[in-house]
Amino acid sequence: MAKVLQHRRDTTANLSSVSGAVGEFFMDTTKNTLVVMDGSTNGGHPLATESYVDTSINNLIGVLISISSKFKSTCISKILCK
Repeated sequence: MAKVLQHRRDTTANLSSVSGAVGEFFMDTTKNTLVVMDGSTNGGHPLATESYVDTSINNLIGVLISISSKFKSTCISKILCK
């Protein structure tokens, strides 16, 4: 029979009062992401999920397009030129 390695896990609310050991990680079951502990910061440091990064990049591109449209000169970047 295969063995299962299971790491600590809890909700965001419960993890907010946990500082954990240096290098320890938890599974945040609310945000579905890993949280790395540093031994002193309550709630630790959540790792970004792929969907969070994608959304952040798309929001940044939208802001840059908005800013570049205010300039009549050449585009800031070829990516932003439409």
